[in-house]
Amino acid sequence: MTVPELKEYFSKKELPATLQVDRGNNIIDVKLFVASHLRVIESNPDTKASKPFYDRLIELRNILEG
Repeated sequence: MTVPELKEYFSKKELPATLQVDRGNNIIDVKLFVASHLRVIESNPDTKASKPFYDRLIELRNILEG
């Protein structure tokens, strides 16, 4: 999935305020999580440093699609 596709997905998806990802891992502000992760990916495209941020957004998308 490309970054523009991720941006479009999250802009159209109704996001919960908070989310328990798994036991012991919670996202307290899902909108802020998405915005900050997209900002890192867009600022550092195609770098190793942005890969974990991309992976977490993909994981979040998979959780939301359930």
